[in-house]
Amino acid sequence: MLGINAVIFDLDGTLYNSAKLGRRLVAAAPLDCLLMRNERIVRAELKGCDFSSPDAFYGEFFLRIARRSRRSEPQIRDWYFSRYMPLMLKVLEKQYTLYPGAEELVRTLQDSGIGCAVYSDYPNTPGRLRALGFNTETCGSLYGPDDFGALKPAERPFREIAASLGASCDKTLVIGDRDDTDGAGARSAGMGFIRIESGKKRSAKNTGDTPYPWFTIRTILMDHAETLKNLDLRKPNPPRPTAV
Repeated sequence: MLGINAVIFDLDGTLYNSAKLGRRLVAAAPLDCLLMRNERIVRAELKGCDFSSPDAFYGEFFLRIARRSRRSEPQIRDWYFSRYMPLMLKVLEKQYTLYPGAEELVRTLQDSGIGCAVYSDYPNTPGRLRALGFNTETCGSLYGPDDFGALKPAERPFREIAASLGASCDKTLVIGDRDDTDGAGARSAGMGFIRIESGKKRSAKNTGDTPYPWFTIRTILMDHAETLKNLDLRKPNPPRPTAV
């Protein structure tokens, strides 16, 4: 991979440390713990599935949760968008913050002619970024399952995001904390991938390239922002910052 014209960032675990998010959601609404558990189970079942449209995806997603929870599909849909997602925004706003320099990094890349996007497996990416303190007016294109009707590592969303940024897949870099979703999606689309070191325990189960701390990745990209289009990422590891 020679040169970068676009960067796709994951959100949870990549632009902020999302450790203990699940536990804090349950603590904030303990009566919903079974519904939250079933949501995570179904999300894992549909990992990598591409339904081609948000309506088709959510139809299957909510139907499966409803069957597990012995509720109706409309009840689950209402719970998810009227209670669960607003709860997530509140928890993010009160207990989480962006990694230092995240917003500055995106602006610097864009000012250097590098297209940027944030792509999450959860809906309402703009709202969750705002809850974390990110100015969504300046952070590039924002995407989630409500845009594609698919979950990572489905290939199509990665390709469509690159195209929307005016970049070919072989000149697009994906940065995420999970090799099995972010990394697998990037590789299937022919993109580069750098894995960020995450505070979540499951990150240790990833089997991809060596993860890098947020500070290292931020420094690399900031230092090379003006020359990323000529940076050779065919090497197994990215260059290290000149100072720590």
